Amino acid sequence: MTRDKRDAIGWLAASSREIMAANGALMSAMTEAMRRKGAEIRELPRPAPRISPPPPVSAELHGFGQSIAEKVAAIDRQLQPDERERLCALAPGFLYAVLRNEPDVEQAVTMLLAMDPGWAALWVRANLELLERRFAP
Repeated sequence: MTRDKRDAIGWLAASSREIMAANGALMSAMTEAMRRKGAEIRELPRPAPRISPPPPVSAELHGFGQSIAEKVAAIDRQLQPDERERLCALAPGFLYAVLRNEPDVEQAVTMLLAMDPGWAALWVRANLELLERRFAP
């Protein structure tokens, strides 16, 4: 082998070693940078786990509307036809008060629903004039 070829091979070998050394240093630097970044990410505060929303109120009230309707029907059966007519005339004002969450209406409804239908009908009968003043259109 000629001297020029040996010099060329030697130069290529030296260049290859330099390239490999540079690549090794670059890989080490990249690996170290990734380790540092991973440590930083591990130290970041983690968001709180997502909590499932509660079921809608309507799911909790399954059957509630039916039980109220049955109670109202039982009270209604205790009233006279003219008393029913007078109460029906108050429906718009009563509904408006219910939708506004007026405390006295909430208390009255709670009280009536807790009563025996006969006693509730007697209360309605005794307070019909007061109800008409309160809810008349």
